[in-house]
Amino acid sequence: MVYEFLKLKQKENDSLFMYKNEKVFSLSKKIGLKITNLKIKNILNFRVNYRSLSFQNFLKKTIKLETPKNVGFFKNNRKLVLLALGPNELLLINFDDKNIFSKSNYEKLLNNFCNVTDVTDHYHSLNLSGDKLRWILSKGCSVDLNKSVFRPGSCVQTLLGNSNVILTCNFDNSINLICVSSYIEYVLRWLKDAADQEGYFFSD
Repeated sequence: MVYEFLKLKQKENDSLFMYKNEKVFSLSKKIGLKITNLKIKNILNFRVNYRSLSFQNFLKKTIKLETPKNVGFFKNNRKLVLLALGPNELLLINFDDKNIFSKSNYEKLLNNFCNVTDVTDHYHSLNLSGDKLRWILSKGCSVDLNKSVFRPGSCVQTLLGNSNVILTCNFDNSINLICVSSYIEYVLRWLKDAADQEGYFFSD
């Protein structure tokens, strides 16, 4: 019993220990970072030449969304976000409560334009916000996160600590983070540790 109690106390004092049911990650009164789970309906990966006019017209007609002009940027409307991750790679994130495409449109997309893969179960997404957000992320990210460089509408694939992540800049102090689902616990623990001195808060 004493041994189990000591192990529990050790966990409580460990800066990487995460309480399963707690919302507040820090006893500090200040909140430099707020972490929020994003509820996503589905995520599709497109392998396509997105500069193709026929593909662009198809997306405009189907989901009323323009393609980004260059790699490292994204376009969005109320429910959808379209990220240009590479010369021939797009990631479409759907926050809506219904499917993006009807079955006929999905088949047409597959047959005529590109390769489409549903990667919804592969990823987990968080929204990060707060006055110290960029400073905290810079501790484990080599990308220049200065507000004059990583501006709203920008996206990037990079490393955060030892995890591959995708970052999208919504506003100066609001960035979405997408990571492989199997790394979400590591990413949360890393964020908690990096933000320990600044204060942090988690919300579902």
